[in-house]
Amino acid sequence: TSAFNGNNAEEPDRYVPGGAAECDYIVELLLDPIAGERAGPETLEYMREDAGGRWEEVAAVPYLDGRRSVWWARTGLVPGTRRGGELAWARYAAFARTPAS
Repeated sequence: TSAFNGNNAEEPDRYVPGGAAECDYIVELLLDPIAGERAGPETLEYMREDAGGRWEEVAAVPYLDGRRSVWWARTGLVPGTRRGGELAWARYAAFARTPAS
C-alpha cells in the first residue's frame, strides 16, 4: 500500500515507466511560472513530444496559487468563493490521449 508523503515531495519511483506515451490520462497542476522557473510542468513537454497520440484537455478546476496570493487573503478562504486581486488562481487540468491516426 502507498500513501502520500507529508512533505509534498516528488517521488520519481512512482512515475509510470515510459512516461506520457504509456498513459491514457494525465492530471497536471498548471501554475503561471515565477521569474527564474521553467515555463510549465515537464509533463506538458512530454505530452507535446508524444508521437503516438494527441493530448486534449478534458476538464479543469481552479486551484489557489499560494505562492502568488497574499497570505492574509488565504487564511479566510471559503471554498467556492473568490476575492479580488489578493488571490491568484491556477488550475488542475485533466488531459486525455487520443491515439495518432
